[in-house]
Amino acid sequence: MKFRYLLSFALVRSLSWSASAETVVKILHLQKLPAVLAIWQDAAKEYEKAHPGVKIEFDYLENEAFKAKLPTLLQSKDRPSLFHSWGGG
Repeated sequence: MKFRYLLSFALVRSLSWSASAETVVKILHLQKLPAVLAIWQDAAKEYEKAHPGVKIEFDYLENEAFKAKLPTLLQSKDRPSLFHSWGGG
């Protein structure tokens, strides 16, 4: 009986941990224009408000640093959820 109680407690506790865990969406970009960044921040705030438990983080890298660092980031545990890409010419 005691084992059943402990198992139930552990299951409920693990569900509450996963339910309260925050999801972080990391966006890597190379945008420097303050007007564009303000639009992105407003959109992120609206999304976070509509989706409790989700946090959006923006990370900036200069163009050449972005190109150099992105392949390494994509192979790491710190990879971005979304990142800037260039269209064809």
